[in-house]
Amino acid sequence: MNDSPIPTLTTPRLVLRAFELGDAPQVETLAGDPAVARFTFVPHPYPPGGAVGWIAGHAQEARVGRQLSWAITRGGELVGCVELALNPFHGWAEIGFWLGTPFWHRGYGTEAAERVLTYAFEDPGRRRVQAAVFVENAASARLLERLGLRREGTLRGSGRPGPGRSGDMHMYAILREDLGRA
Repeated sequence: MNDSPIPTLTTPRLVLRAFELGDAPQVETLAGDPAVARFTFVPHPYPPGGAVGWIAGHAQEARVGRQLSWAITRGGELVGCVELALNPFHGWAEIGFWLGTPFWHRGYGTEAAERVLTYAFEDPGRRRVQAAVFVENAASARLLERLGLRREGTLRGSGRPGPGRSGDMHMYAILREDLGRA
């Protein structure tokens, strides 16, 4: 029996499910890659044992309606993560994602984000889904544009500067009416 407050979602190739504590070593390996950390808020170097605490907090975050975090899996193998931060008061959510580098350029990010976007708009009170990406992260920007999100502007200095990134972020969003679901 699955009593997780995080629903399991499926796509033709992927299963998006709640993270399990057994995923922690693979999370640390995949997310600990400097190429993954470069354009995310994932700590680098990834602290040993840090994934256990991160995963342990997911159910409570979901129960209080703050955030849903899914493990992106293919054939039982962890591929990455997609998250939806929720703001029911304002009727929006923010999507974020990362994939382990062995799984880049296979369409998994697009497939997972598209499924979560669909899920997000199943809530009739949700008017908007947004995403912030570092201006240097062209791959994620293209993914969001493929899904119909539009670049709305630049959030200067809103992300932490780091190697290969300025700290400036582009804000993308899609509205319910953009999908014909008004």
